[in-house]
Amino acid sequence: MLLLEEVGGRWFPLTPPVTGRYDSYGRIEQDDSELATAVGSRLTELWDSGALTADFDDLEHQRNSGLGGEAAEFLGLASGMVFNNGALHLGGNRVLPALWLDLVSREVAAAAPPQSDAERAFLENPDPSTLAVFSDWLLEQGRPVALADHVRVQRQRGVFGAFGAIESPRGFDAVVRWAVEQPGGLKPLVADDGGQFSGEEERSFARQAWDRKDPTLRRVVASMRPQWAAPWQDAELRPRAQGTIRRYVATERYTAGEWLTHPRFGQGQVETVEARKMFVRFGRDLRPLAHGG
Repeated sequence: MLLLEEVGGRWFPLTPPVTGRYDSYGRIEQDDSELATAVGSRLTELWDSGALTADFDDLEHQRNSGLGGEAAEFLGLASGMVFNNGALHLGGNRVLPALWLDLVSREVAAAAPPQSDAERAFLENPDPSTLAVFSDWLLEQGRPVALADHVRVQRQRGVFGAFGAIESPRGFDAVVRWAVEQPGGLKPLVADDGGQFSGEEERSFARQAWDRKDPTLRRVVASMRPQWAAPWQDAELRPRAQGTIRRYVATERYTAGEWLTHPRFGQGQVETVEARKMFVRFGRDLRPLAHGG
């Protein structure tokens, strides 16, 4: 979980992510790590100085909730803002939390391509010239304009803006840029994200992710819900019927290439034919069927 800052109508990381167990109330129970301690200390400094404020102060309640550290307490405060139509504020900008599933983050980071020379030069020395080269490279690679704009603002504000310099977890940049390229871009939690969803609603969310055809999301869905992903994958692997589709009757004869519909296996295409047996492709399965009587 991390905090995002709204800059010019778009969202940018204010903190690196703090890991922990989601408690189903929009908060996390913080893992004990050096990064979490550093994030909590810096947020406390901003709060005590008056730079970081909230639409209503519920921090004492979060501190009494046993969330495991200052970082989780501020993230809990920010989540409370979401579900009560409020926000944290820093320098006139809204600040709200975002929640990332660790499995998705790890998959995205693992699938990220190696850094290009243009990206490496920009990260090492983010000046106007390296920014121009990196932005041009992104556009040449077919990446969206939104990502080039994100990189431009990143150069102006730094990776974490007013929060200040802090070492981010490995793969963090790749995950942020992946999120920026998704429909809707990088964005914080909204009130509806905190609901208790039915199994059918979860299946609908998984299907939406699957239909984006993003390899990373598909691996995550297949890993977490293989019983849903398998039939979706089968349907895509199944050849498209051409011409007439015959109803399967065991006493009738068929030829290679014909399409038939089976009462149990659905649509399939005949691949090979023998005297009284044929092999029919149903999705990923090749099944022997009798024919010819």
